Amino acid sequence: MVYGFLFYPLYTLAAEQLLRVAEAAVSHKCGHMGAPKRAKTLADRIKWLNENGAISDDQLLRWHTTREDRNFASHPERQSIMTPGNAIGYVERTAELINTLFGGA
Repeated sequence: MVYGFLFYPLYTLAAEQLLRVAEAAVSHKCGHMGAPKRAKTLADRIKWLNENGAISDDQLLRWHTTREDRNFASHPERQSIMTPGNAIGYVERTAELINTLFGGA
């Protein structure tokens, strides 16, 4: 993301990778909490974490929005580009979600 100032598509690429980091955090938390094998998809894992108290009802919509953004980035129908402000927003939101998932601030 640091080089995005010189080539804006790098902001988009970095933000999309952050969505995959959020997915990895959910998978890790599920593994740590002993989620059943049937929780295979990200949607299933988010639901399971919510049902087991790791994701609050207040944050559930934000996690599903992150999942939808991840799906959009992973299966694009068209090319997209983010501005620095958008990309930095992804960093802030992703860090906040992951921190709350693992008991951070």
